[in-house]
Amino acid sequence: MIQQVSFTNFRSLRRVDAHLGRFTIVVGPNGSGKTSLLDGLHDLAQATQRPLKQLMSGVFAPPNLKSRGAKGAMRLAAKGSFQEVGAEVEIVVEFEDDANGSAGWSGTVTRHRGDAAEVTSETRRGWWLAKPDAPPASPMPIDSIERVHGRPEMAALARELGAARKLRLDVEALAAPSYSEEETPRLATDGGGLASVLADAAGRTPEAFQALQDAARRVIPALDRIRTRRARVQRQEQQEIRIDDEPIRHAVVASTGASSSCSISRAPRMSRRRSRARAPCSSSAS
Repeated sequence: MIQQVSFTNFRSLRRVDAHLGRFTIVVGPNGSGKTSLLDGLHDLAQATQRPLKQLMSGVFAPPNLKSRGAKGAMRLAAKGSFQEVGAEVEIVVEFEDDANGSAGWSGTVTRHRGDAAEVTSETRRGWWLAKPDAPPASPMPIDSIERVHGRPEMAALARELGAARKLRLDVEALAAPSYSEEETPRLATDGGGLASVLADAAGRTPEAFQALQDAARRVIPALDRIRTRRARVQRQEQQEIRIDDEPIRHAVVASTGASSSCSISRAPRMSRRRSRARAPCSSSAS
């Protein structure tokens, strides 16, 4: 669990130190730094899996993340304990401006898990403000983490902390049936793929799925159970055809019946007719 975070010159967080519990609510007016804190946590978690040049690029390049008018380095740090082993991740970015107004930066990521430590450094010369139209890079596949880090302790840290994600949930994405080709489906940042995640949990780890339902009942007392069912989903695929040995690719719409959707049933409610009320609710999955 992440227990403490610290930010310096990061977006609207000039100097912030915060202690976190198992459940933490951040409340404040617009512009007070709520989103900046979540973005910083996301960057620290993903820094266990991906290089800074990939994590902080384009509109999210370090010069764009530095607090306006701030002097000195930008620093992000998180400490915690995972499986009773202490862990820490720190990102420090130094900046350099030249006479033409362009900027270079050098970043260092320090990772600790127990007695093991790893330090990586990166440098980039020149930057420009990019439009945020490119989709963010996907997290690194789990089976490649140990190969990249080369040390089992750092691979374990990437699995533990790298699983943390910032979510901006969308009602339609949550409610949509989903299909996943991943061995272990993951929830998308907008909540897409929820049905696949729930279906996988119900079949692979029924105890965890039951615990999830129990936790949901504490929030929604009327909840009876969560069920998954097969549903047809359309998705785009790339098809290649050859004309005179020249490959031509075009998008085609494919449908599958191996996807999942879920429904939520209400618990029985006493009435004159003693009938059970059900409220079907399609959900999504990652």
